[in-house]
Amino acid sequence: MAAASGTMQVVGNSRVSRIAKPTLPLYTMSQPPPFTQPVGQPPYPLRPFVMPSSTVQISSDHLSSIRLWVFDFDGVMTDNRVLVFDDGHEAVFCNRGDGLGLDMMRAAGCQMLILSTERNVVVARRAEKLKLPVLHGSSDKLATLRGYCDEREIDLDRVAFVGNDLNDLSVMRAVGLRLCPADAHPIILDLAHCILDRRGGEGVIRALADALFPSLKGDAS
Repeated sequence: MAAASGTMQVVGNSRVSRIAKPTLPLYTMSQPPPFTQPVGQPPYPLRPFVMPSSTVQISSDHLSSIRLWVFDFDGVMTDNRVLVFDDGHEAVFCNRGDGLGLDMMRAAGCQMLILSTERNVVVARRAEKLKLPVLHGSSDKLATLRGYCDEREIDLDRVAFVGNDLNDLSVMRAVGLRLCPADAHPIILDLAHCILDRRGGEGVIRALADALFPSLKGDAS
């Protein structure tokens, strides 16, 4: 997989992204975000480009070593809301921009996977539309991912994962590159190597693709 050159530079108590041009957008908190917030209200003010203090550096070699990009579904590809109809069927809100972002990553040779605990068929339907393999209804995300990777001889340290909530913790701790949306749970925000500048359901994957592969943006627009 081709990746932009550069490193993620540590500056004082903060980290500035230099892994792509334009740089991978990162955000900071003026105060820790609440775990829950009213629908439609941002959890905290956003401003570019600094994230919580960390000594982790992401180099171009680190990025190019990634063999599999894994995405949580709820809270990453969706805004974490669910519509429940009177007949019991459910629906979620997704972002069409993510489909274009996935096309960009696919064109760059990325292997990708959706990994979700959600059992609802809507996950499989969305994955089918996006032409992505999906593992959903998993009660143990890490065991499920490990089995998938073992079958394909992919080391977990060569996996990137985009997650947002506490049920993603075990996977986040095990993989080589950890990313999350801007409205992720505070523990996930602290653990992530990169915090993307979009909230869940607002084009998180498109933002990632734009940053990783800026030369492909024109082809996907």
